[in-house]
Amino acid sequence: MNAGEKVTIKVRSTDPVTQEIVKDAAAVAYLFAPPKNPQDNPSDRTPDYTIDLTFDPVSNYYLGTQDTTGFPPGTWWCQGKVTGGAGGVLAWSYQSFPLDP
Repeated sequence: MNAGEKVTIKVRSTDPVTQEIVKDAAAVAYLFAPPKNPQDNPSDRTPDYTIDLTFDPVSNYYLGTQDTTGFPPGTWWCQGKVTGGAGGVLAWSYQSFPLDP
């Protein structure tokens, strides 16, 4: 994707016992600017942007968007995190994506 476009973040969590999709939790995404690599470097885990995500019952994902205008090019990292709900879920994962000028 190119800087200036909107990135759509989608996150999903399932209950580890029932495998049901978690629909009642809170979700957030953290974006990390280059040259950070929070997956491999714990010292890089201070996010540059935080995006609140909202559960979409049609897609069964927690969704959010972020405009990338002014973002520097390079490899960006996103951490999606789902917490709470009736099952007290705590789930997260990292994903990288390239951003071209």
